[in-house]
Parts: sequence; C-alpha cells; structure tokens
Amino acid sequence: MNSSTDIYDLAIAAGSALSYTVDKTTVSNMISVFQGNPKTEEAFKQLILYIARQIGRNEIRRDVGKVILSHLKRIYEEHKNNEDELQRNINTYLIFTKWAYESKIRAQSFNEFLSKITTEK
Repeated sequence: MNSSTDIYDLAIAAGSALSYTVDKTTVSNMISVFQGNPKTEEAFKQLILYIARQIGRNEIRRDVGKVILSHLKRIYEEHKNNEDELQRNINTYLIFTKWAYESKIRAQSFNEFLSKITTEK
C-alpha cells in the first residue's frame, strides 16, 4: 500500500462490513485459505474463489463481498510484481480485518475507529 494507513483503513472498513453479518468461522477461513498455500499467486486466487463461493452460498452478503474483493484487487494490483510484499500485505489485511470484525465497532477509517473506541462508554 502507499502508506501503512491505507491497510488499516481498508481493514477497518472490511471488518465493519463483515461485523454482525458473517459468521466468525468464515472470517477465520479467509485467513486459513490464504495462508494454506505457500505460493502467493495461487493463494490469492484461491482466496478470491473462496470469497466468491461464500457469496454464492449467502454466507457473505454480495455487497460486503464486493468491498472485500475490491480491497484485495487493489492490494494485488499494487504489489503483484513483488511476491513478498503481496503476501505480506494480503496477510496483514486479512488479520487486521479479523481483528476489526471481532471488535464489533463499525467505522470506515482507522481514525474513526480510534475515535469510537476511545469515546465508547
């Protein structure tokens, strides 16, 4: 990503979109699918297919799936020429997305997330 803030913003938006709409197993499985193949390009394709499958099975709402797929496409396009960076950024995005999802705090950016988490009662 152009800056580390971008990956945080994307993950917060994705985690918020998944929150209250998707089972936690589905979120964990996205990480497992990607980490399950040591070949980054293949792992990326398998992750895309897994998300598409979950959309088709109504495990992930179509609008939410599109958000995640657009984020992954953006990360892929930015890092496709550097396998290590691609792997690191997708892995980071997925893990941070899970953490944001588990927080159950809805926000569209890291700054909004931080504001909500520090002012919640």
